[in-house]
Amino acid sequence: MIIETKFKKVFLEIESLEKKIKNQDYRSFFKSNKYNIESLISNINYKNIYNFTRVIGDNISTLSSKGQLSMEDEKAYRQERSRIDYELHRIHLIMEEDKRFWKNSSEIFDEFQEKIMNNLPFNPKYTMWKVIKRFFSKLFGKKPIYLKVKKG
Repeated sequence: MIIETKFKKVFLEIESLEKKIKNQDYRSFFKSNKYNIESLISNINYKNIYNFTRVIGDNISTLSSKGQLSMEDEKAYRQERSRIDYELHRIHLIMEEDKRFWKNSSEIFDEFQEKIMNNLPFNPKYTMWKVIKRFFSKLFGKKPIYLKVKKG
């Protein structure tokens, strides 16, 4: 299926991370001893995972908003999304064995995983833009001027 192939690059990056973790090379994920999200995302594997998932999420949301996402594709997307969440959690659990490292970095890895899952909306039919439009429509009884589409 097309959906699964879009996720293949993400899983290859996760696999690469897992190899580094098993070789106890995970301390190199951070540029320095500063454990922060910016330093983590500067790591090539994490950067690629972030960028690939952002593109996938944008593409899926666009297809969904145009009505071009079949139920089968949406189901495949959700399965792959869940699989990414599981795989990231699983490899982070491996690092948990190094208590000292994990104590200083666990929140950063949790934040990264949250960013990835935010890149991949659970329900692509309801993107943030649609939620904002619906909110203002209910609040004002109509769409605000800046949300109206100009014709012509």
